Amino acid sequence: MEAKLKELKTAWDVFRDTRDNEVIPNFFAGKVAKAKAVGGGIQKERFAKISSMVDELLTMT
Repeated sequence: MEAKLKELKTAWDVFRDTRDNEVIPNFFAGKVAKAKAVGGGIQKERFAKISSMVDELLTMT
């Protein structure tokens, strides 16, 4: 279970860093299309993976 938690933290860190360093700055810079592309592309995939990992961890306990 510890390995799964570490994997979840790594996935969350990547998601958070992209959100904070790409999505939000692009949005506020008026580059809404770029923010949407990242947010609706790779970030959407990452969030789905994170959600799946959380569900898996919850069934382990």
